[in-house]
Amino acid sequence: MIPVLDQRSVAVGAAVSAVIVVPASLIGDSLGADDGDGSAWVFVFLGLVVVGFALGGYVAATANPNMPYLHGVAAAVAAFAAVQLIGLCRKVLAGDDVLWFAMCFRALVAMTFGMVGGIVADSVRRRTNSGGG
Repeated sequence: MIPVLDQRSVAVGAAVSAVIVVPASLIGDSLGADDGDGSAWVFVFLGLVVVGFALGGYVAATANPNMPYLHGVAAAVAAFAAVQLIGLCRKVLAGDDVLWFAMCFRALVAMTFGMVGGIVADSVRRRTNSGGG
């Protein structure tokens, strides 16, 4: 049987991710472009980005507990693809270099933390269902 994605859960998870990832990415990029004293803040915003992907994966996995890992990854990838498409268009129109390898690496990071969100959601569901605490 071919697994079927619940598009609504993926869309809700992707929206949750995007709400966190987009502002954190924009602020982190602007701080990273500045070589001043505030550049250590980039790591704080990087942390927010990965938490955003994990939280979106968690939301999607919670909404569809039959395939939590798949929905967690799908939500993170959907959010990543939408954000990267906008960023890619901006870079191309501005004449900036597009770092394809970096983009692929970021996609793997998004997938990984979407999976982490799915794992956490599944773990919470199993613990709740078993009555253990």
